[in-house]
Parts: sequence; structure tokens; C-alpha cells
Amino acid sequence: MGWKNYMLDQLVYICVYWFQVLLVLLIVQLDFFERKHSLGTVNILYILFLSLFIFSVFILIDYTLKKKFFNKANQFLNDSGQPGKTAALDYGGTREQKEFVRILKKLQSTYLTSLMKNEKKQQEYLHFMNVWIHQMKTPAFVISLLLEKERKKEMEAAEILESISQENERILQGLDLVLHVARYNEFEKDYKVEYLELETLVRNLINVNKKVFIRHSIYPVFENRAENALVQSDKKWLEFIIHQLLNNSIKYTKLKDSDKKQILFLIKIENHQTILSIKDNGIGIPRKDIKRVFEPFFTGENGRVTHEATGMGLFLTKQICDKLGHGVQISSTEGQGTAVTILFSNEHSYFDL
Repeated sequence: MGWKNYMLDQLVYICVYWFQVLLVLLIVQLDFFERKHSLGTVNILYILFLSLFIFSVFILIDYTLKKKFFNKANQFLNDSGQPGKTAALDYGGTREQKEFVRILKKLQSTYLTSLMKNEKKQQEYLHFMNVWIHQMKTPAFVISLLLEKERKKEMEAAEILESISQENERILQGLDLVLHVARYNEFEKDYKVEYLELETLVRNLINVNKKVFIRHSIYPVFENRAENALVQSDKKWLEFIIHQLLNNSIKYTKLKDSDKKQILFLIKIENHQTILSIKDNGIGIPRKDIKRVFEPFFTGENGRVTHEATGMGLFLTKQICDKLGHGVQISSTEGQGTAVTILFSNEHSYFDL
């Protein structure tokens, strides 16, 4: 800010100051007239000159104190427009300027924190997309290979169709996962809490995946110790959570060299909580990996074995459970199986808020 702009900002103050000086002179002169005296032209000029001198000194001192702040502010504005350069306004000559700098620093800190979070989310999303695209290339390649073999009449049509069906399921699962990843960023705009009958929801998901159970010789076992159990949740997101857990159980149970492969679905009520447990007798999770399974993109040792993991299924499960107010726990023994438990609180109601 230059001298001209500074004076324009002080225009109201200048007008008030000189109006006050003239008003005082007028009152004094009227008092002198009443006593049949006069203040005198010389005295009036002396008072005006003295007032002008004092006012000018004050203005110069005030402008000098503020000029450094104005220069810093201009430098801050210029530096802010340069890419890769972090600008900071750290000088305040007056209390007002210091308060302004404090507020600006607070806003800048909030903005930078938000920017870093958004950049992290963007990097995670791009990383996920790279992994996901790589996963989707595999079934597409397999389908192309199967069609090529069909043209050479090396495989039976029924066997080819079954293989294509399996690869198509992998594609659909991948598309469903990436769709929910995209929706997760706007979770608050895309959920509706309602009362859900847990048994019906679980049985429907088992029925949807019955062909997969048959194909991999896995036997689903359902045990309900809480008849007509109602839970408060979002139907779409809860189905996604259970479907992710079911996919994981199938993925790692089919690798087990056993004639009795099964996945147990258990519903019960304990300590004012409705509990859904999904337990398999698959290959289990190594102890060194169990603490990291809810981290984004973590596939662990099992992921390197199957080459099908994106590392996002359990991460999204944990994040969505947290947002919905559900607890989630996991336990596993390598070589024996894995159990994932979802806990629904019965003490608090969304509808009582």
C-alpha cells in the first residue's frame, strides 16, 4: 500500500480531526466574543499550524509503523502466486496487525492441512486405480485366451462358459469395489440409516453367492441365536461390508487343502450388542500381518499368494463401520482360519438424536 492509498484510508479520520479542531476554535472564539475579546488572527494561525504539525508527525509515524506491514503483505501476495513457494506473513507492527497475522496463520494452517489430506486421498485413489486396473486386466486376458482356445476347439463349450463366468464375476466384483470407493468420498451424502433384519440380509447374500460356494466346494453354515434381530444401519453399505468379508472368506478358504471347507455365519446378542460373526476355516492370516489388515493397500503375505487382493476391501470395511458407528474386530490363526466380527450397538438409536 502506497502513501496515496494510506491517506485515502485515513480520510474519515482526517476529516473528523480537523472538524474537531475547527469546532474547538469556534467555541473558544465565541467565548472570547462574549467577553468582548478576540482570539486574534495570529493566535488562530498558530493553533492551526501547531495542530497541523502534531497531526503530520502522527501521520508520518503511523505510516512508518504500518509501511513495513504493507510491504510484507505485498510480498506475501506476490509469493503466494508462485508455484512451489510457500508464503508466510509473520510481521505485525500494531496489535490489530498482529491479530490479523494470527488469524491469517490459522487459516493458512487449516488450508494446508486440508490440502495435504486431499492430496493424500488423491494419491491413495490413484494408487488404488492402478492396482484395480491391473487386477481387471487378468480376467480380461483370461477371457481372451479362452475364446482363442474355443476357436481352436481345444476345450468343451460348457467348460469355457464356466471359466468365462468366473472371470466375469471377478470383473463385476472389481467394478463394485471401485464404485464404492468413489462413493466413499461422499459418504455423508450417500447413506440412509434404517432398521434392518440382520438374518434376512445375511441369508440373501449367501443365496446370491451360492454358485461360488458350490464351485469351490465351500459349505455355508448359518446359526442364529438372536431371532428377529434388528440393527440400525445403511442397507447398501452394510451389504457391501458383508459382501467384502464373504469374498475374503471364499478367496482364502478355497486355497485350503481340505474336504470340509466351510464358512460360519453367526448372529447373537451379548452385552447390549448384536453381533455378526463370519468365520472360515481357510488358510488364515500370518501373525505379522494381522495388525495391518485394515490399512489401505495392504495385501500381506496372502495377497502375494493369490494375486487377487487390492488391499482396499478390509480398509473400506473398517472406515465404513466407523462412520456408521459399528465396531469391527478380526482374529485369525494361520492355517486354521479367520473370524471377522461386526458389532451393532443396541443402546443408542440414530432415531433418538
